[in-house]
Amino acid sequence: MKKIILHFENKSENFKELVQEAFNKDILNFLVSEDTYAELEKIERVNLYTRDLSIPASHFILENKEQLEEMQSNKKLSENIIGYYKELKSKEDERAILNLSKGNQVDFVIVSAKDWKIIPFENLIADMHSNDTELIAAVDTVKEAELMLKTLEIGVDGILFAPLSANDIIELKNLLYPVFHIDLTKARITGIEIIPEAERVCIDSTSLLHIGEGFLIGSTAKGFCLVHSETFETEFVASRPFRVNAGDVSAYVIVPDEDPEKLYRT
Repeated sequence: MKKIILHFENKSENFKELVQEAFNKDILNFLVSEDTYAELEKIERVNLYTRDLSIPASHFILENKEQLEEMQSNKKLSENIIGYYKELKSKEDERAILNLSKGNQVDFVIVSAKDWKIIPFENLIADMHSNDTELIAAVDTVKEAELMLKTLEIGVDGILFAPLSANDIIELKNLLYPVFHIDLTKARITGIEIIPEAERVCIDSTSLLHIGEGFLIGSTAKGFCLVHSETFETEFVASRPFRVNAGDVSAYVIVPDEDPEKLYRT
């Protein structure tokens, strides 16, 4: 699985909104600083990366050989997951990154290439995809992230990205889980039939749905209906944006397979 690390070293005005959206999308890897560590340290399941070696994070990012040598000699610190941050400006930098990976000196390498991207990353992916050192690309935009994740059809192992908005996080997650598309058409209700009392099924999802979202539900191959989620509040009941009132127990729900071209009924 490709890894997304969100760059949260700087505490922006919408910091809490970005963190909440990351949790909504099950993104749990964060690069933190002294300013932001306290906001996340007590949250379970998160993986905190840091360049500040005084922070008790699980993942340390080194930036020079002296730090690497000190880390290797310190048995206590060596129990942590160790990475290396490297700016790629020349062929010599590329060779240095490969040497780090081939010697298994670090668990991951974060590579930032501002001016010279595609060819160096192609070389790194080709040489590093068969070893255990993760190749993480530092990117500035979602478009760059998509490029890095698809280079040589293998892509890097992960990306480091500083989101500016919650929508950046949504788009980023969609790169890993492509959205499949179904053309919807309008239908006319031609009649209503009263049926006896029966068991009613509602579906509680593990996501918060938004206005316009729901599940495709039905019991015939001729068509399914988009049943809207309970995202609207009424005077009688509060909204439940995670829930869809699916209907009777005989209905099916269309869900995507891992292949976005396939649809399965369950």
